[in-house]
Amino acid sequence: MYEAWLADSGSRIWIAETQVGQSPIGYLVSLPSDPSSEHSRDDDLEVKRIYLLNRFRGNGLGRRLMQEAEKSARARGYGRLLLGVYARNKAAIAFYERLGFHKIGDRHYTIGESVYDDTVMGLDLSRPVPAAR
Repeated sequence: MYEAWLADSGSRIWIAETQVGQSPIGYLVSLPSDPSSEHSRDDDLEVKRIYLLNRFRGNGLGRRLMQEAEKSARARGYGRLLLGVYARNKAAIAFYERLGFHKIGDRHYTIGESVYDDTVMGLDLSRPVPAAR
């Protein structure tokens, strides 16, 4: 899957790394949204993955990765940035809300025999970037 994302001209991947040793500590992947998705529009870009090692959370790196994805989406003319977050992950949902995302729906997916609920959130890119976020 990552190999396909790297080969896709519409994808963007950011790697966060340490200053000393340049060790990878997190990443973000964005792709054009699947047009067949229930909540998707033609001008949507979706954050497919965002991850930071636990000990590097809380220092602004997640915010910076999201801001870079937003800046790239705006520069490429997308109208909305989407993401899905596990519905019970209240801390992540609050984080995305602080960045300006709002709930636009729910989706369900199955892994093995377990069904999971995602909250689908969107950020309207047609609005100007707030001064201080």
